[in-house]
Amino acid sequence: MRQRFKPPARSILLPCSWSAFFLLATSIPLALPGRTPNDQAAAAILFFCTWGLLLIPAWMTQNEMPRGGGWLIGKQTLGFFSLGAILFPLHIMVSPILGWISYALFGMAWFSQIRRFQDGFRVASNRWLLPFNQSKWGPNILEENWDIVSMKWRNGPLAKHSIHSGLELHGTNRGQDRFIAFHNHGPEGWLNDPFTSQLESNQIQNFLSNPPILIEGKKWPDRFLQKIVFDESE
Repeated sequence: MRQRFKPPARSILLPCSWSAFFLLATSIPLALPGRTPNDQAAAAILFFCTWGLLLIPAWMTQNEMPRGGGWLIGKQTLGFFSLGAILFPLHIMVSPILGWISYALFGMAWFSQIRRFQDGFRVASNRWLLPFNQSKWGPNILEENWDIVSMKWRNGPLAKHSIHSGLELHGTNRGQDRFIAFHNHGPEGWLNDPFTSQLESNQIQNFLSNPPILIEGKKWPDRFLQKIVFDESE
């Protein structure tokens, strides 16, 4: 059965919007000097608020769901940010114009990270669960192209796909019941439902032609099944 998680975009949309405001506000003490007690300190505070609002809520939201491979911050974001950090000190020694070039690079880094969030949120954050007898866990029940990472049953990663790094099997529990969970983590680090038309990857669909394990799971406990009551008068 599919287990749905809260869409991460809901939690970080407002902080990301405020981060855009603080990014624009960062330039005000530099463009209009003398309006604050310490222009550089004011700009630094606004700058750190920009990136704190952009990354901290996203990191916290990502930790609310099962973690896997992938990186929250993209290489392009790091590239623009690093160039901006290198150029910024030079505007004091060389030319003030380098400061504005640095600011433009930070803006490009911010925009690149927003695009990375959009790519990660394109697919619903769901995973698939199967009630499982933990005593049957072992490499002999794994389908082809799956590599075991833990011989002992545990809450956490148990096996990974040898070709597609985003596909994983995790152990989890709810009370006394044990489940084996099928995860697909995108390159952005977010949990992505593999069984959805939103996921445009023929390679993953080919890997899903066979189930990851060779045995059937246990019967679903009644307490997890939705009971439908029919009105006899209808």
